[in-house]
Amino acid sequence: MDFFGRQDWARRRSKWLVGYFILAVVMIVVAVNAATYFAFRISGVTKLPPAEWFGSAAFGWLSLITLIVIALGSLLKMAQLSGGGQAVADMVGARRVLPETSDPLERRLINVVEEMAIASGTPLPRIYVMDEEQGINAFVAGLKAEETVLVVTRGALQQLNRQELQGVIGHEYSHIMHSDMRLNVKLMGVLAGILLLGQFGEFLLRSLRHVGGGRSKKDSGNIVLAMIILAIALLVIGYVGLFFGRLIKSAISRQREFLADASSVQYTRDNSGIAGALTKIKLASGSSLLQSAHAEEMSHMCFGESVHVAMSGLLSTHPPLDDRISALGFTPAVLARRVSQAASNVVAGNDVAGNEVAVESAASSALASAGVSALSGHAAARQAVASVGTVTPSHLDYAQQLLERLPAPLREASHDRQRAGALMLALMLTESAGQQVAALNLIEQQRGPAERAQVTALLFAARALPADGRLALITSARPALEMLREPERQQLLSTLLALARLDQTITPFEYVLSALLRHWLQPAASRSATTAITRFAAVADELALVIGLVTQASGSRADEMSAHYKQTLSSFGISAADLPVEFDAVKLDQALLTLDRLTPLLKKPLLSTLAELALADQEVTVNERELLRVIAERLNCPMPPLLAR
Repeated sequence: MDFFGRQDWARRRSKWLVGYFILAVVMIVVAVNAATYFAFRISGVTKLPPAEWFGSAAFGWLSLITLIVIALGSLLKMAQLSGGGQAVADMVGARRVLPETSDPLERRLINVVEEMAIASGTPLPRIYVMDEEQGINAFVAGLKAEETVLVVTRGALQQLNRQELQGVIGHEYSHIMHSDMRLNVKLMGVLAGILLLGQFGEFLLRSLRHVGGGRSKKDSGNIVLAMIILAIALLVIGYVGLFFGRLIKSAISRQREFLADASSVQYTRDNSGIAGALTKIKLASGSSLLQSAHAEEMSHMCFGESVHVAMSGLLSTHPPLDDRISALGFTPAVLARRVSQAASNVVAGNDVAGNEVAVESAASSALASAGVSALSGHAAARQAVASVGTVTPSHLDYAQQLLERLPAPLREASHDRQRAGALMLALMLTESAGQQVAALNLIEQQRGPAERAQVTALLFAARALPADGRLALITSARPALEMLREPERQQLLSTLLALARLDQTITPFEYVLSALLRHWLQPAASRSATTAITRFAAVADELALVIGLVTQASGSRADEMSAHYKQTLSSFGISAADLPVEFDAVKLDQALLTLDRLTPLLKKPLLSTLAELALADQEVTVNERELLRVIAERLNCPMPPLLAR
């Protein structure tokens, strides 16, 4: 199942969640009424037979109150989590990793995540560390791709080597690209309501200690007894809610863990990394457990089990470690040998932390031949779109090599909050060589002489960048830019737009740079309406514009571009139109806002068509790669870089 099919499947899984939740609510309402009835019956408050109680007004009111309590619990938690991944990270007390950190373990983590972000064509997530957690664990959370956070425990950083850490990050990226993280956050909010009654019972039991002053014991004794019985019953019902909560999480997340493990192997062309991480968790029973008070709430989100679970065969959110490791290619004999070897070699603190666990893998050799670079034409376009929402080994190799080729001063500036903005301005100036003095004067006027000096210092290296290095630097700079204060972000975006308009035209790269930064730093500004578009005919003008601009970016001869353009339009049932004469950034921005409303299964042929246009001449220009990246980003379809021979 590809990315687009998985998006539809994710919506169906959300319906399963609703079904499970309704069942849990019905059971809890019945249990609350039964507990209340028997508490009142035992204490003598009521003498109604069961049949009359469940048909009485008291039953209706109690059911309504129970539903209100459940709804309030869920709504309050959803409001708390409305900030998406950032809210989850704050809830568990995670610390954001500064882009300029000098901690070698954190620098290694940033490098691994950057490689995965560039290889997958996704925004770089915000990276957090849970400093107090010594177990090996990690999770991702977020409601939108551009708001994703990746949280790793200190124990994972210290106990895993680079290869194992890369395996864990690959696993978490699978959750990002399979749309799991959005469902995970929603699940936390929904389940909070059915867990609230148990917390209410605990509160009621504590409160009853202070009851008894205003009435005689004879008048209040029966009521107090009934309340005590009811409070205990609510505590028990709380465990019923916990049971259903774990059952729902288990039903939704267990198979996803197998998929994420397999995806990590696919992404990295290596099963030894993730197998090594799982082996180290197995070495010490419970070494993935979390001490956080929220460990239960987030158990379905984590790489490994975060809490001990009774009836683990039914209620565990993760498959048994032996099953996960066996699915990665281990035989029992190999597993026992590797566990024994790793147990004597657990060393923390650098890239060789814990000698690498090398295992035999039949899958590795098959994956070694994966990638787009050996393909061309229609096959390459199909392969490119098939890679949407995933990572191929070729793309990961490409990302690693690209980052190694970036000039050190520019790479360092992309991680520095004080210089990341200047780096973006320097990249913008690479498009306006003839306007350099005027551009620097504008920067000094809007941002001061110190900023002009920083831009000038970076400009020479920026002009000497590898052809495809600009997108990598923009991706790497995102965390540093996000940490700017809101007025600073707005001023930077304003200056970038002013520079782009300095010569009265906006080039494709100038649009790509400003559009990506607006999408990341002003997410509300680029959100489209929620109404889905189900027919290409409804967006004919927008399709013609986007297809025309991608055709122009190929740099082919005018007659070839015109032929490709008309042929492509006809495949969408759109009558032939003239190829756009010049790049129009404003119209493109509006078109992408509309096209984002296409259903996932319509976005697939659109992206496939654009990839095919770019590969029609057997090569991919920098303009094509950059333009396709921003189009895919705005359509919320993470598309790896388009590679060609």
